[in-house]
Amino acid sequence: MTSPFPKKIDLEFANVELHENFIISTINEGVLFDHAEKRVMFELFDTYYSDNAFVYIGIRKNDYTINPVCYINSYDPARLRGVAIVSNAVRSIEISSYEKQFFEGPFQIFSTLEEAKEWAQHMKQKQHAR
Repeated sequence: MTSPFPKKIDLEFANVELHENFIISTINEGVLFDHAEKRVMFELFDTYYSDNAFVYIGIRKNDYTINPVCYINSYDPARLRGVAIVSNAVRSIEISSYEKQFFEGPFQIFSTLEEAKEWAQHMKQKQHAR
């Protein structure tokens, strides 16, 4: 059986890359990410990561809004190992720091995608150590 990874999916509101241990998401410019978008993302999680833990990596290069309430009740430590945000923009980092308060699990902000991928791998290894 061949691996479904890596896989790119273009959603109406985001571009998503699925990898074995992490998801890389770039939300489109001007989007209001709310409960409907969260449901679509969770459908991807259920389809591709039903038996596998992963880290969500969000690349903050576009200007968009996330309803921080979407983070509440989103944390399933058996599958979602953490959230990594990648940005160098001061405003995006400030917003991400605010959003972090609403997420119950590991939530880190990085300046490069490579740092976020390394952290995702570390979080996956933590899973295997349990």
